[in-house]
Amino acid sequence: MTPRVREILSWYRAENGGVLANLARILNHGKLAGTGKLLFHSVPEGQSFHPIQAFACNPDSYEPAYHFNCAVEAGANALIAPLGFIESTVAEYTGEIPLVVSVFCRRDQRHANKEKYMQRVLQCGAVGIQILLEEENPSEFLNELSEWSTVAAQWGLVVMLNIKGTSSLEKMAKWVNEVSSYGVAHIVIVSAPDSSDQERTYNSDYERYHVKSDVLVEQVRHLTDCHLMGRRLLMINERLWKSEDEGFSEVRRWAEGGAFGAVLAENISRRPDREAIDFSIRVMNFFVGNEL
Repeated sequence: MTPRVREILSWYRAENGGVLANLARILNHGKLAGTGKLLFHSVPEGQSFHPIQAFACNPDSYEPAYHFNCAVEAGANALIAPLGFIESTVAEYTGEIPLVVSVFCRRDQRHANKEKYMQRVLQCGAVGIQILLEEENPSEFLNELSEWSTVAAQWGLVVMLNIKGTSSLEKMAKWVNEVSSYGVAHIVIVSAPDSSDQERTYNSDYERYHVKSDVLVEQVRHLTDCHLMGRRLLMINERLWKSEDEGFSEVRRWAEGGAFGAVLAENISRRPDREAIDFSIRVMNFFVGNEL
């Protein structure tokens, strides 16, 4: 195990051995193994998702094995997918890549029996909880997330929180801080801040305390600061960029801002497998500063 991975695991030393083992496996898997950086592939899903948009332009991506194969061949740290998707294909890829089972969490859709659910996901090393902030008040999720975190820890699973529905820096900074402060997730995934979606209720405070947040690098750095000063893993969700050059330029700024990695979904499913694998590897290169 590399010194960097040992350092990151030390930030989570209060967790039980099962959680630490699964977190270590994720950090030590794939082309980024041992670097402390992360690249996840994710099957497109969610409330705003439609298969015709994500899969039709590349019909091979309707097949679950396509996503497993791309993640394995690209050397991703983990694959995020819904339970049924995993159950349909996992036997063919047992032990080849860490798996994260995704759960969509809403205030009016509570999972009543999380214990029984955990019994179905023992082939996974983590549970990824998605929330949509544009519809809900973040504080209303804390109890539900705390329950997930408690139950998942009993089964040795890492808890990831995927925050969708906003690119407002202020909203994400508040939520990232609350999640880390209350200890309800080990890894947080956010959208890249968008300068056109800034409410700036606290604009005067940002100016008063000289918090730099005008450009993307500064915005990402602010989020990592709010995440226990970078002592929790923060990753950035992809966007569908107009061109590869635009995408790689943005990814480079995520890395410069201190993000630990990226999550790719439709940028994988919309590409033929070889092209998707090459794209994924190029994204990884920005986080380690050299070609893998």
